[in-house]
Amino acid sequence: MVFGGDQCCEHDWEMQSKNYGGWHQRTTGLNPRHKTKNEEETVEHAICRKCGAERIMLGWEDTVAEYIDHLVQVFAEIKRVLKPGGVFWLNVGDKVVEKNSLDIPERLLIALKDSGWRCPAKIIWHILNKMPSSVRDRPNGDYEMVYMFVKQTDYCYDGEAVREPAKCTDDPRRGKRVNYCGKYDGTTGFGQQSFASIREDGTRNPRSVWSIPADRMSKYSHCCPFPKRLVRRLILLGCPKGGTVLDIFAGSGTTVLVALANHRKAVLIEANGQFAAEAQERIEKELEEYTAKCAGQDAWGEGDDDEMGEAVELETAE
Repeated sequence: MVFGGDQCCEHDWEMQSKNYGGWHQRTTGLNPRHKTKNEEETVEHAICRKCGAERIMLGWEDTVAEYIDHLVQVFAEIKRVLKPGGVFWLNVGDKVVEKNSLDIPERLLIALKDSGWRCPAKIIWHILNKMPSSVRDRPNGDYEMVYMFVKQTDYCYDGEAVREPAKCTDDPRRGKRVNYCGKYDGTTGFGQQSFASIREDGTRNPRSVWSIPADRMSKYSHCCPFPKRLVRRLILLGCPKGGTVLDIFAGSGTTVLVALANHRKAVLIEANGQFAAEAQERIEKELEEYTAKCAGQDAWGEGDDDEMGEAVELETAE
């Protein structure tokens, strides 16, 4: 990717090679003397002789701060093409280096808000079968953040599409408590309906902690495919039928597959030619069967039960 410089420049690149493993392999300045076995990996890097623009592989910057800045620039282009009422979902994880978390999700959230994005919701994706870690001096991390970004206060959000089963649906009061801390005493007025949240269909507005297992390792080259169940829920929430879903880091093509199966259009962007070709192959093979699977299933029940069961069993055994 190209960052900085003059967009109108006909770049004259001076090619360089940096021998390092990238900030995700190193301490990113926390301790310059720290070495890893990947320290000597060569990464292509170029500087324009005319305007000073930098061409570098995203994620291989020298520091986390530079990585965050580059992401803000990339997502500014998302903001440029996003419809005024569109929704931008962003999943991002963190990393601990030398007993110190890098706080990438929090730092990126603040940087994006400072650049003009609004964040009406933060979802915790609780990964039921998160890869076990060998650490013994801190809890194993088993979640990642999913941020909801929008451009304005009026945006697309279909809460009806992802209503979840309510707790205590067999409670005969069903939101009709009487004389409970002054709430709902049978009269009208502000606050009187505070407990009338469980509808007759036994559902409620979705909460912000979603327990969803990761998909098993793909047979394709991309080793970290999104779980279809997570992607489907996000698409149903933030994109209407007939709308267009854009995935600029398409990887194995899960987002596009789910979008097409749920009657949305989709655009895939992937810099890795092998990933892109395999994603197209995967979509052609799986789309018909997955579309049929999605039909008639709500956003909470859809999923590969056999894969989920195996994943949870492996985690329990560990």
